[in-house]
Amino acid sequence: MAPTSPLFAGFLVLILAPEFFQPLRDLGTFYHAKAQAVGAAESLVSFLTAEAEEVGLGTQPFDAETMTIQAHQLVVLSPTGGALTEPLTFTLEPGQRVALVGVSGAGKSSLLNVLLGFLPYRGSLCINGQEQHALDATAWRKNISWLGQNPYLPEETLRSNILLGNPQASEDTLQHAVERAYVHEFLPLLPQGLDTVVGDGAARLSVGQAQRVAVARALLKHSQLLLLDEPTASLDSHSEQRVMHALGNAARQQTTLLVTHRLDDTRYYDSVWVMEKGQLVQQGDYDTLRQQSGPFADLLAQRQGAY
Repeated sequence: MAPTSPLFAGFLVLILAPEFFQPLRDLGTFYHAKAQAVGAAESLVSFLTAEAEEVGLGTQPFDAETMTIQAHQLVVLSPTGGALTEPLTFTLEPGQRVALVGVSGAGKSSLLNVLLGFLPYRGSLCINGQEQHALDATAWRKNISWLGQNPYLPEETLRSNILLGNPQASEDTLQHAVERAYVHEFLPLLPQGLDTVVGDGAARLSVGQAQRVAVARALLKHSQLLLLDEPTASLDSHSEQRVMHALGNAARQQTTLLVTHRLDDTRYYDSVWVMEKGQLVQQGDYDTLRQQSGPFADLLAQRQGAY
């Protein structure tokens, strides 16, 4: 019998080696997965057992045709009481459109969350002269429309998801919102139009289509304050253009606070507020701020450099 070729033997070893060491690799994978799970569980237990700050929304009714928001030495707190921002002082006038910009972690979303009543605070946050923590939560939030990065469509059909914004809306009002949000552009592609079942996690829709449905829901709700948290972050250019056009029209009819990293979106807003390390460090319109040296001009330079 001819001796085995060294080349063949080496080739065979290379083939078998991964199989030989597979149990060790599996052990390493399972060990790290277990360690991560234990770490996550410990963090969760620590969070659940920590002393939490009361958000403290009260029982005072709230209903107004216009809204002025005034903050004085406002410090937004985490649920466990840690400061998420430095003291903030600002006024948001009725009908004013403000774009809030800054790097990730600057405190922009924390400010939106305290306005929604989801985070506690120190200092003063007055709505038409009433301290926000004294207001009835349901009454206050009826005056707010919110749109975030990830559209959430919990209802079965497109129609029922849009009508969450205003269940009593007429068919004409519903159709107007559908057109303003450019939902009508893709309805012919769906088997049952507005009555199409969207599926778990809106699986039947693209992210851009789902976001337009969420925009239609926000437009259908009559509110005094529109809060927008990176509403085009995950969209293709066509959907981004459609969504921002719809939201730009809506912003002209109500007080609006837009959080965005897309600085071009801010040029048509009344004021741009720049946040840095939890502080409001600049305020002014787009043209004024871009011509000044400072954080906004630096952000513009960074964006242009990235492209």
